[in-house]
Amino acid sequence: MRDAPSCSVVRGTAFVCLLLAIALSIAAAGPGTFALDQRISAAVQRHPFAGSRWIELFGHVVGSSAVLIPVALVVAIWLFVRGRPDVAWLFAGVVLLRPLNLLLKLIIGSPRPTSDQVDVLRQSSGNGFPSGHVTGVVLLAGVVWCVAPALFKPRWIRLAVRALAVAAIVATSYSRIASGAHWPSDVAGGLLWGLTELFALFAFVSWRYRPESSG
Repeated sequence: MRDAPSCSVVRGTAFVCLLLAIALSIAAAGPGTFALDQRISAAVQRHPFAGSRWIELFGHVVGSSAVLIPVALVVAIWLFVRGRPDVAWLFAGVVLLRPLNLLLKLIIGSPRPTSDQVDVLRQSSGNGFPSGHVTGVVLLAGVVWCVAPALFKPRWIRLAVRALAVAAIVATSYSRIASGAHWPSDVAGGLLWGLTELFALFAFVSWRYRPESSG
C-alpha cells in the first residue's frame, strides 16, 4: 500500500501493543476488579465539566457498532469503486475485525461495573474487557488518521479529519467511564487491542499491496 507506514515500523509497534494487551488481559481476567479502577471511575463521575454530557453522548454514539460498521462499510465500498482497494481493505478490516472483541470478552470474562460500585448511567450486557466501543473507534479513527493524506488534498481538511479522529477516541474513552459502562482498565484494554488490530491490519495490507520488485 502506497500510503501505509513502513512494514518494519508497523510490525514492531503491533508486537509491543500485543504484548501489553495480553499482559493487561491476563491481569484483568476473571471476576475481580482493580481497586484503582473504582477510584478512577468515582473521580471521573464526581467531577463533570462544561460540555461533559455532550462529550459523553458523542463518544457513546460514535463508538457504537450501529455507527462504526455502516460508516466503515460504506467508505470501503466507495473506495473499491474509486479504484483504491489498498485503502478500501483497511476500512473493510474494521468491519471484519469487530467480532474479535466478542471473543476476547468471552475468553477474559471480566465483569462490567455494577450499580453498587459506580453510577451506571448506560446499561450494557455481556462482559466488560476490552471495551468494544473503544476498540472499534480506535480501529476506524486510526485508519482515518493514517489515510487522510491519501484521501484529502487540502491541508485544512486533513487536519480537520485527523482532529475529529482523535476527538472520537478521547470522547469514547471518556464516555465509557463517565457512563459507568466500563472500568478504566476495560478502556485501556480497548485502546491496546484496537491499536494491535490497527497495526496488524496495516501490516497485512502493506504486505498484500507491496510494490513488486523489479528484475
